[in-house]
Amino acid sequence: MRTFVLGDLHGAYRALRQCFEKADFDNQADELIFLGDVSDGWSQVPECVEELRNVKNLHYIKGNHDIWFMEWLDKGYRPEIWMIQGGLITVQAYRDRGDLAAEHLAFLKMGKPFYIDSCKRLFVHAGFTYDKPIEFTDDPALDYYWDRDLYKRSFQQEILPERYKEIYIGHTPSHGICQYPIKNHNVWLMDQGAGWNGYLSMMDINTKEVFQSENVIILYPDEPGRSG
Repeated sequence: MRTFVLGDLHGAYRALRQCFEKADFDNQADELIFLGDVSDGWSQVPECVEELRNVKNLHYIKGNHDIWFMEWLDKGYRPEIWMIQGGLITVQAYRDRGDLAAEHLAFLKMGKPFYIDSCKRLFVHAGFTYDKPIEFTDDPALDYYWDRDLYKRSFQQEILPERYKEIYIGHTPSHGICQYPIKNHNVWLMDQGAGWNGYLSMMDINTKEVFQSENVIILYPDEPGRSG
């Protein structure tokens, strides 16, 4: 069984299919660790959720957009900040797919705040209080889903605590720095801007081979994405 990681999909189903096809991903045999943010950006959010639901060995880690998405599916809550950060296109995508809403909410509720594998590799959407075990982070609601301190500190000269063999995060796009996943110390930055005007990256965590989509604005030429 191969193990892959990707995240920050933001409704870019065509990009996801490209990554799966390039990796020859087997949704019944391979393992996928998803770093969160399935929604809010491009128009194919229902298709993305359905594709992930078909992955037998899936570890779904929730992101900040997943929290917003779940609140809307569950309670109809539409904060203005969510609507201008991609929520509007998610709402529009479900107008004709309302029959899937309950099933997709149940699926998202099974997501985890983080995941640690048997090799002490940590996977989290945003960050944590880096000088403590992740279970004891200071503010889970903020750190797991919103924190950018770990991202910033990974670029600094100081060595981060090596409690974990590797740390994989999404949340903060890095395509303005590099088109491909970046490793700083033991931290891998896996968001290459698929929610904006960048790329979706999928990595085999054992071989470090990267399978990447085309630029998403090529895949969705008639949509503005989150910039519109």
